[in-house]
Amino acid sequence: MEKRAPRKPNWILDALVCGGVVGSMLYTMATATEAPSTAQVAAEWILIVVGTAGLAWSLTMLARSKRKPS
Repeated sequence: MEKRAPRKPNWILDALVCGGVVGSMLYTMATATEAPSTAQVAAEWILIVVGTAGLAWSLTMLARSKRKPS
């Protein structure tokens, strides 16, 4: 079995995807013309919180990976 080199994570792509999801969810909620159900609102807010946490984590990891170890 061939051994592969470990993959380097792409934190910029992760940050862009998380930011896009959060922005899309906020836009969808802000421009809604009808009142959604309570379950849908709860699911949307959970996705916004998780997406924001993912965005913060990916930006943190991006900043840590740019620093040169001493």
